[in-house]
Amino acid sequence: MIKDLKQIELKDGDILHCMSNGWLARLIQFFTKSKFNHSALVISIYGNIFIADSQIKGTYPKTLKEWQDKYNYKYIISRPNKFTKKEKERAIEVFGKTPYDFSSLLYQAWFQITGRWKGKTQEKAEDRMYCSEYVSYVFDKPNWWKASPVDLFEYTVENDNFTIVEL
Repeated sequence: MIKDLKQIELKDGDILHCMSNGWLARLIQFFTKSKFNHSALVISIYGNIFIADSQIKGTYPKTLKEWQDKYNYKYIISRPNKFTKKEKERAIEVFGKTPYDFSSLLYQAWFQITGRWKGKTQEKAEDRMYCSEYVSYVFDKPNWWKASPVDLFEYTVENDNFTIVEL
């Protein structure tokens, strides 16, 4: 079920639930008790496929090749039955103006340990985002500002508006 991006046709709105082995990845996997440590969104702009995600330098789209060459994630795809115009606009509107949310990443660890969220909420969370916050924001997932990569994956599995793509 886990492949690399060169082996499947990606579609606008696909969510990539990613796994890797770096030190930060392992910390995220440890605290969330999950194999997932990153989330990204496939977006088509003028017929070209890009991968949009929040990384250390902020929220930006990258070409498929650039993203794959740099990160080489393994992944599972959740495909929305419909990627709406509103969702696409939400995905694009934060490009280049939304820095990475380091503080909420720390709050995420606290949340996983205690079950209590101490980070920003709703509008206050829109000025900075980490990966699963960004993708959850695009799809207006309830409480998107505290979504971990595994929360986002579980949301798509439990939601009839998404299908897990068998690779």
